[in-house]
Amino acid sequence: MAASLTWPAMFRAIRVFGRAEQLPRETVEAYFRSRPWGSRISAWTSAQSQPVEDRAALEQAYAAYAEKWPDHGNPDDVPVPDFWGGYLIHCDEVELWGGRRSRLHDRFRYVRVGDGDLADPTSWELSRLQP
Repeated sequence: MAASLTWPAMFRAIRVFGRAEQLPRETVEAYFRSRPWGSRISAWTSAQSQPVEDRAALEQAYAAYAEKWPDHGNPDDVPVPDFWGGYLIHCDEVELWGGRRSRLHDRFRYVRVGDGDLADPTSWELSRLQP
């Protein structure tokens, strides 16, 4: 699995390589219930990444779900959608790219060399890459 986040106007990018693991349903449900009420309603409102007629259609759908499941301040006021889930990315390589107009870009690559997470410096080898 590979992912890239790019901010062209800022000359910045992050590339991630690794393995994606679908989260267990109980983890997904616990996370969903920890989110604010409005975010839980939005999960039902949006068929994520699908075309929508206009903003008014989104607002109308949101209002309908908000009426169906009002906010009583409980984590289970809004049921967890069957279609809602998540993934955990196990990174093996991360590259940070900082562009420069001169094309002498800064590129740093972290490659996994141990079992720790991204916060454990002994689990990663850092190298500077040529532009």
